[in-house]
Amino acid sequence: MLAHAMAEAESGWDFTPRFAGRCADFAAIDLNSLLYLHEMNAAFFCDELGNGAGDVWRARANSRRALVDRCCWDERRGVFVDYDAAREQPSPVISIATVYPLWAGLASAAQAARVVEQLSQLELEYGLTVCAAATPRAQSYQWDYPNSWPPTQFVAMLGLERYGYHTLARRLAAKYVACVCRSFAQTGNLWEKYNALSGGVDVVGEYALPSMLGWTAGTFVYACELLAVARIHLDRVALQ
Repeated sequence: MLAHAMAEAESGWDFTPRFAGRCADFAAIDLNSLLYLHEMNAAFFCDELGNGAGDVWRARANSRRALVDRCCWDERRGVFVDYDAAREQPSPVISIATVYPLWAGLASAAQAARVVEQLSQLELEYGLTVCAAATPRAQSYQWDYPNSWPPTQFVAMLGLERYGYHTLARRLAAKYVACVCRSFAQTGNLWEKYNALSGGVDVVGEYALPSMLGWTAGTFVYACELLAVARIHLDRVALQ
């Protein structure tokens, strides 16, 4: 059990229903998206350096992409999920990690369209929650409904922008900005995570809620920039 707990802590999602307490048994979709992105980046830099290793890294990335399609893409539900290698089955938990393949450029256009259709299961009044609502869990997790973590909002917005879903990305940006502003007006602080349902800091937690997180501020700045770009575009259209 210690190995599973340590693996889950290293995943960054400490703790979550995604892995059913057996994190070391799972191929996580966000981790594999990150590895795919690193492999593609390695191929790019090898090409820039002219050392002849670019094709090696591209082959690794393509192999990973094929494995993700085979194991982590759930055609029936239209989402990317973690793969339970021990039981040879996809995880039943739908989480915001489904957008990571869009952010990394791993998803096909058809897969991205299906993921966008299913984001309604995660979208609440103040943004995307990290896991879809489910029947009561055996225990509570801070990486679960209705909590909203800023880094995942950032990844979602970038991924949606990458695949051309600008309207949805900016709607989520507006929700995140509204959440942060609402909470700041009430508390005078930025916070590590929020409640995507209430827009407050009434979150499920495992420790005292930290304030003034850099990722919260960074995501806020990016969301504001995204909304500013949308405003400029609308102004230009109005002038035509």
